[in-house]
Amino acid sequence: MRPFPLSVALGALLLASSVLAQAPTSRPKVTPSTPTPAKPATTTIAPAPGSMGPLAGSSTMGYLQGVAIDSIHGAPLVNAVIQLSGTDRIGLTDSLGRFLVDSVPPGSYKIEVDHPILDTLGIMLSTAAMPFAANEVTRVVLAVPSQEFLANRFCTSARRALGPGVLVGRVREPDSEVAAVGARVSLVWYDPDPQLVAGLQVKVNKAPRVREATVGEDGTYRLCGLPEKYEGKLQAQRKDGGTTAEVVIKQEDGLLALRSMSVAPLAVATGTDSAGKSVPKVMKGAARVLGRVVNRQGAPVGNARVTLNGTGAATLTRENGEFLLDSLPAGTQALTVRHLGYAPQEVAVELSSRAPARVNVQMG
Repeated sequence: MRPFPLSVALGALLLASSVLAQAPTSRPKVTPSTPTPAKPATTTIAPAPGSMGPLAGSSTMGYLQGVAIDSIHGAPLVNAVIQLSGTDRIGLTDSLGRFLVDSVPPGSYKIEVDHPILDTLGIMLSTAAMPFAANEVTRVVLAVPSQEFLANRFCTSARRALGPGVLVGRVREPDSEVAAVGARVSLVWYDPDPQLVAGLQVKVNKAPRVREATVGEDGTYRLCGLPEKYEGKLQAQRKDGGTTAEVVIKQEDGLLALRSMSVAPLAVATGTDSAGKSVPKVMKGAARVLGRVVNRQGAPVGNARVTLNGTGAATLTRENGEFLLDSLPAGTQALTVRHLGYAPQEVAVELSSRAPARVNVQMG
């Protein structure tokens, strides 16, 4: 058996039309370039992590071996599904991003990558068709495009002139994978205070900064023109009035931030007032959240007040720090936990009527 090194550039080419800022398009495809492979040399096939089947010793089959990289976070792309198009041959990346696909029928196939990061970005990662020969190992490096590359593809130069940062994500309905098409996503933040003047902190009245985008047909949104560092509140709202909580977004470093959310339709029923007139009435939800509140040492915090922001739902933790809230609206919501002697803690939680959410909160 003879391997040949197949180097795939970390930069990739999006095979789609230009992407307009603030208006997501259909999910484009990212195709890594593939240089002409060198002449194979004799070697021995050895098992590698990530195989979805036994490593067959048959000389009638080919093999795919490689590494997948998350260029956005500078880390291996873990638990990514690697598949050869048109076949049932699949591999799964391990904690180091390594994978092996064995028993590949000789032929020419595209290598396709599936991972939640790609779903959030709204892109597909795929190579050009590559030849696979019997009794040979094809080696490849696959990579999610860099932050700078994606930021330039998602936003026009005019929008990036307002700020280099970009926030992207996917918005869906909480009880299904249906995209919340047409929902409005908004981010509100404030510019940082000026630097110290003569050793004193200067406080100024600042107007809020706002960026908005509409969820496209593919379920994604893209907010352009953001600073490199910011802390703000992100919210999605449907046309029928359904909204998410205001979720804290904090970007410390880098150009590209990722945040997906879910937003449910507004559940409204018809009721009657004291005069017998019909009036709309917002219905309670069917979602639940269970959790535990602890301190920095991991000890339970009892009698802490847990509130679901924007609703009247609240409870106190038991002595073991556990709590339960039910009859909640589905979607991306926020919990606030308060207790005397601790700083309040706010955490985002994804609620659905299909299964209860679970969350642990550590008090500062």
